[in-house]
Amino acid sequence: MLPANIQASLGQTLWIYGEVDPSENCDILAEKLAIALVANTNLNPEQKNKGELFGSLLFEYQALDPNYPDEPAKHCHVLIVINHNQSPTVALSNKTYDWLLKLFWSYHKILYIYQPARERYREAREIYSDLETKIQKFNNLISTNQAELSDFKNLMAKIPIKNFDYTRCVQDLQMHHTAITTNITNYRIYLDNIKNISNGDIPPSWQDFLNKECEKWQEQIQIHINYLVPGQELFGQLVDTIRGIVETQQAESDRSLENTIQILGIGFGGGAIVSGILTQYIDENYNPLAIISPQNPPHPIYATVIFSFLATLFFIGLGWLITKRKDYPRDKQSTHK
Repeated sequence: MLPANIQASLGQTLWIYGEVDPSENCDILAEKLAIALVANTNLNPEQKNKGELFGSLLFEYQALDPNYPDEPAKHCHVLIVINHNQSPTVALSNKTYDWLLKLFWSYHKILYIYQPARERYREAREIYSDLETKIQKFNNLISTNQAELSDFKNLMAKIPIKNFDYTRCVQDLQMHHTAITTNITNYRIYLDNIKNISNGDIPPSWQDFLNKECEKWQEQIQIHINYLVPGQELFGQLVDTIRGIVETQQAESDRSLENTIQILGIGFGGGAIVSGILTQYIDENYNPLAIISPQNPPHPIYATVIFSFLATLFFIGLGWLITKRKDYPRDKQSTHK
């Protein structure tokens, strides 16, 4: 049938108009028409409202697909208009045709927008829970005082991605709120134009949709946004805090490595100089280790090695004192800060 052949991206409204004798049972006829219209499909028509439009009876059905209960684009909105008293329905329909078309267009966009807004909110809540877990992990690392730089780097590698996804969810919700607000405004304008042309002869359900459903969905999206925005700021602060810790620890690690290299450079450099002097002196003059065994003195190389080792230790200690003295003003400034 027709609903299966229409590739509607936002949903569809099918309008059926007929004229019958006053004696016709319009309720039964409308039900038969609704069932026949969606025959051979998964759609299940259910009457939602009954009223009058331009002097004729209006039966409003919502045909849902049980396989896609939360996808408005898969649903079919059926309007069956039955003229049983020779009302000027056709003439008024022609006058309001453009406004009716735009009204149903806004109607489907409002339904469609609310669904992805709900999905984005659920996604944001899942990300929020995951980021809360990482906040707890961060607090544990801070409280233990045994956290390694790699621990913060691992945390830093994960949180910005999640925070970015969270921010996108919030931004999408804000866009959905703007879109649904715009379409609600348009729906109101189109409905007012139809009422003006028909002297207020419209179904109450159309006004109820505007006053109740639209207002509820608009407020709900705004509530979701208000709930999520503080989390966005919190996670942004967390990223900045972890980044600051990583940069500080990295700087301290680099400074420690630099000091170590300087100490070893001073130690081995000084030891090498002393070793060169001692080697020449011991070879040309005397062997200080000869007192150990005058008859069979150790080779002078042993004396050179021992004194060079002691000299290296001395210069390493000297290098440590120099770097410590150099870092002292910097540490003192950090303490005052």
